[in-house]
Amino acid sequence: MYNIEINCFYGNKNLNKIMWDISNVKFSLKDNIKDVNERENYIFSKNITHLFLGVLRCGECGGGMCYRESYSGYKCSNSQKKRGVCTSHSIKEEYLKEYIVKSLRYHVRYKICKKEFYDWAYEKAKCKDIYKMRLNIIDRKITSLKDKFKKVYLDKIINKIDERNFENIINHIQTKHALLASEKNKVLIAIKSKKASDDVYKIYEKSMDDILQFNNVKSYMIDKLVNSIVVYEDKINNIKRVNINYSFKI
Repeated sequence: MYNIEINCFYGNKNLNKIMWDISNVKFSLKDNIKDVNERENYIFSKNITHLFLGVLRCGECGGGMCYRESYSGYKCSNSQKKRGVCTSHSIKEEYLKEYIVKSLRYHVRYKICKKEFYDWAYEKAKCKDIYKMRLNIIDRKITSLKDKFKKVYLDKIINKIDERNFENIINHIQTKHALLASEKNKVLIAIKSKKASDDVYKIYEKSMDDILQFNNVKSYMIDKLVNSIVVYEDKINNIKRVNINYSFKI
């Protein structure tokens, strides 16, 4: 069992500016606000599954580190090669994540003005009308159903489909149309109420909470905040030394 010593070093970048950059990435996803998290996961996590792949380095050989499912963490990439170029330096992902998130929360708490971020989110929310966006989507779907309705009738006239299939398709289209009409009515009511703008802000506020609290930390956030993490191992004294080189100054 190794004892772990962590040393933190700091760069010269402004933490406030970095957090603004991260916020802009989060809020620059201009499509349906309800899809923000899904889109972010797709963009930033599709090809980068684990948080620290871009910043981890082995202290012995200077090479990168790869993730190993069986270990639930990272091991020196060179140590995993057949020739054993390096010894097996390693670090658990969850341990590293917990430490860094706790550290980042502390620095954000004392180094940035959170009110400015929430005020900015509020202004963004005022410019974003998700209900009108939703209304446009519903109208497009209704138009599409009407086109399908016409096509089915034409197919019936030229005997392209039989009576049974015709009735099944028409019933399906009518059911979908009724659901869309009901949803459209709810959206129109919401647009007329103050609740619409409040709901938009709640979504933006939740996203800002996640950013400033690192509730759903992503690899692109780590890449902006951390220059490198170097793992050393003293196998004689059973000590792991982890040097975390943050990009920001304190």
